[in-house]
Amino acid sequence: MAMALRLVDGLWSRCTNLLDRGQVSQASHLLKRLLQLELPQDMRAEASMTLAGLCRQSGDYENARKHVSAALAGDPEDPSLHHMLGYLHDEDEEGSDTRALTHLRKAVKLAPESSECHRALGEYLYHHDQQTRGMAHLRKAIELEPENIDSLSTLLEALVEQSQIDEAKNLLRQLQFRLGKAHPQIQRLWNTIAYLTAQNQQRKVTTTTATIPLPRPSKVKAKPRTSAQPAHILRFDSAHALQSRHLRFSPKPQK
Repeated sequence: MAMALRLVDGLWSRCTNLLDRGQVSQASHLLKRLLQLELPQDMRAEASMTLAGLCRQSGDYENARKHVSAALAGDPEDPSLHHMLGYLHDEDEEGSDTRALTHLRKAVKLAPESSECHRALGEYLYHHDQQTRGMAHLRKAIELEPENIDSLSTLLEALVEQSQIDEAKNLLRQLQFRLGKAHPQIQRLWNTIAYLTAQNQQRKVTTTTATIPLPRPSKVKAKPRTSAQPAHILRFDSAHALQSRHLRFSPKPQK
């Protein structure tokens, strides 16, 4: 038993060192070997999530989900595994929206005091036409962890998107009072609000249908039109959506 534990510890240490050096392929190979051994559930979950994260970085979402699902079979009540599996379905074009929502909700149910779980569910709902419910979870995330910069940034972007600029500024002022004006993230968040506000205003301008004003009536009788022509309407259309998804994982890999 002691020998087996030393083997597991040795493999885990080697995996960590390989990842620190950026040797992903070798680390993945060792993680797969490690998962073939008899492991405590907490170590199995961590190894599975690490391996799933490496698969995700290479765009292999199918295998990433398999690794997390295998760990989840050993402990169906692990909120971290539900949390990650929800993201893996949500990010993948071939993933299941239904399963993503199911796992993210399960994570919140299992860990109701987790700011991260509420933020993940809030982001999902907000981006899937359930803005009211999404905002409720984003606010809950800040209530649970008021100084979480990532959660606050996500909520600020959503508030600006909803034209609730005053609430966004008040939240940031409260954080500034707690952390101090000199905190390195404070100015970045103020800049984010300013940028998103300007972008949101521009979006409203460009999505408004503009028409060319009709000419003033002339005293000279106009010649009849030879054919029916539609009025010339200039349409300035653009789409805008919240782009940043502040995850606890690395940014989504580019395919």
